[in-house]
Amino acid sequence: MTIEDLHAPGVFVQKVLREDACPPPEVLLHTSTVDMGLADVPKDRYFSREFHDLEMKKLWPRVWQMACWSNDIPNPGDYTVYRIGDHSIVLVRQTDQGIKAFHNVCLHRARQLCDGPGHAQHLRCSYHGFTWNLNGTLKEVPCRWDFPQVSNDAFRLPEVRVEQWNGFAFINLDGKAPPLAEYLEDIPAHFEAWDFSDRFKAVHVEKIVHVNWKVCMEAFLESLHTVGTHPQLLPFNAETLSQYDVYPGKRHFDRTINPMGFISEHIADTPFSEQEIVDSFVSNYYPQYIGTEHAKVAEGSSARKVLAALNRRNLEQITGTDLSEFGESEMLDGVWYTIFPNFVPWPTYGVMLVYRFRPLENDPERCVWDIMVLMPFRGERPASVPVRRVEENEKLVDHLGALGGILDQDCENLRGVRVGLRAAVKPGVTLSQYQESRIRHLNQTLDEYICG
Repeated sequence: MTIEDLHAPGVFVQKVLREDACPPPEVLLHTSTVDMGLADVPKDRYFSREFHDLEMKKLWPRVWQMACWSNDIPNPGDYTVYRIGDHSIVLVRQTDQGIKAFHNVCLHRARQLCDGPGHAQHLRCSYHGFTWNLNGTLKEVPCRWDFPQVSNDAFRLPEVRVEQWNGFAFINLDGKAPPLAEYLEDIPAHFEAWDFSDRFKAVHVEKIVHVNWKVCMEAFLESLHTVGTHPQLLPFNAETLSQYDVYPGKRHFDRTINPMGFISEHIADTPFSEQEIVDSFVSNYYPQYIGTEHAKVAEGSSARKVLAALNRRNLEQITGTDLSEFGESEMLDGVWYTIFPNFVPWPTYGVMLVYRFRPLENDPERCVWDIMVLMPFRGERPASVPVRRVEENEKLVDHLGALGGILDQDCENLRGVRVGLRAAVKPGVTLSQYQESRIRHLNQTLDEYICG
């Protein structure tokens, strides 16, 4: 196979997946590309107040946004708060086990009703005591005699549309928006193989980053940066041969498949045996297995098979679940989707991550990056862990171990991008045709909302 063949969209990944001993779900056995041109992306959309204000007016009020992991509020009276720009939404578990969402504002003097997650029998404003039932109907007004203008109908909490999919609750501020199932396009079909209801939230970190939300998100829509940012991954990560899928006529999702267990083309001139590929991976992730039989490549085997088995063994020990039915790709490869505009789920068991990116309050150059780990479990579902906030000057490695160390490397880049965007003489940022196609797709869909 020539270099040109290898670099044709999806060729290497599809060859690998079809040669695995245990094939992956059918949905991974295809690829799709769309010609989106070669134009630069204007740089000012990453820092200008004007463009930020356009997003707040024309994007965020019109799209479906993942507001919470549904199992964060499992019992009637459990609630959590989702914020986007100036909007604050409280999601409340109802007595019928449904979820309702309300604008999180007291209708008296506009104090926020709920400051964060919690549990209550009703929603009571801590300022003056105006109180609502869990379903949003008015329950109590202090000194009711002095509010002749307040009626039960007029003072019902304004609702926000909320729908659920695959364990997540989504909200939409637009009462005329299409239903979530239509908005998700082909995502439900793609995720038929991945039922998140058999997982629990084992980690949730809320990282504050001093950069526009798109700059942060775009760092995770390509593997091109690996050689410059994560050189320690090159011995076992064929990042230049990743598959990037954008689908004709589909605005709201795309994906990457990143093959693991192979050395990068960037160090192909350095001889690496299959055992050395394994040793490099183990030293980064599972140092306790160095030199053990579990990290040995037997004759006739491969680094990919050994690493997939090692991941499976480690996850089974952690979760107490049987993962023997899942093949090499689901145990090892990076597979991650974007659901426009800001939700990035990694569905396979090899990397059980969920990312979400959004502006911090109303600041065009600060964002909140949510990092969640959703793991399988045996028996009764464990409770979701509390959210840990990680400030700008704090390291993720202290909260996420080896994964955090990799993400800290990304954060170092983000700081430099923020400064560089303002300093740049060139009016736009340049994207590769294929490896950064998901970034182009994100921005083209964003333009459709801003101009629509």
